[in-house]
Amino acid sequence: MSAADATAEVQVVMLDTGRKRDLPPALAATLPPAEDARATTLRQPQDRLNRRVAYAALCALAAARAGVAPGAIGIGRDTNGKPQLRLPAGIGPLHASLAHAGTRVAVALADHAVGIDIERVGAIDHQALLHEYFPHDPEAADHDPQTWFFHLWTAKEALLKAIGTGLHLPLHELVLHPPSPVFQAPVSWPAGSGLGQTRVATLKPGAGYAAAVAVSGVDASTRVRCTLRTWPLEQFHADLPCHRPAPWSTDGSDAGSSPRK
Repeated sequence: MSAADATAEVQVVMLDTGRKRDLPPALAATLPPAEDARATTLRQPQDRLNRRVAYAALCALAAARAGVAPGAIGIGRDTNGKPQLRLPAGIGPLHASLAHAGTRVAVALADHAVGIDIERVGAIDHQALLHEYFPHDPEAADHDPQTWFFHLWTAKEALLKAIGTGLHLPLHELVLHPPSPVFQAPVSWPAGSGLGQTRVATLKPGAGYAAAVAVSGVDASTRVRCTLRTWPLEQFHADLPCHRPAPWSTDGSDAGSSPRK
């Protein structure tokens, strides 16, 4: 494949846990015991549920994509705590990123390093945060300033998760174009960070939330193709065999959601 033909494939799944208190049995069967144990250390019941859902869904999706049983999928972590899939020999590469907020859980899988973030849009002192963390980023213009803040925040966090650092680089040195559903490179970034080989796009996670997904290890010639599907939690595992629709191209179109009704 020539550089001009290079494509990065990204698959994003959003799950809405609603008022559920636990995983459906079929999905719970895909949750690795170690991740179940880690979830018990979280204080809030919603956080415990979200973590279990995230890792169970990750194993189910990775298994479906690899054509193996969920039990064949292992999960490790890098030095910054980012999950790393351990796949059977001859399968891959496959990269993953997880996020959750409120009752939403986001799982991203890609053939490049990937980062995803989702936040619940809420009442915060966004002006002070914009001044501290986003002094050089574009202003909201005709957008709601609070929602704009969360679009910028999720885009930056997704980028930093894609390169594997998390929020350990100075956010004010990472400057973005106006957030867009079209994958785009940052405007400027800390030297030596690797952010020059990243692209990021906003997602549509539903009312009251902001989300973004980013890929790393790409250049201007790489076409990024993304699918986004949204399920209520109870439908996800039952619908899993048909979870791969024709991908939308987000190098010139919307990375919107395709909800199950």
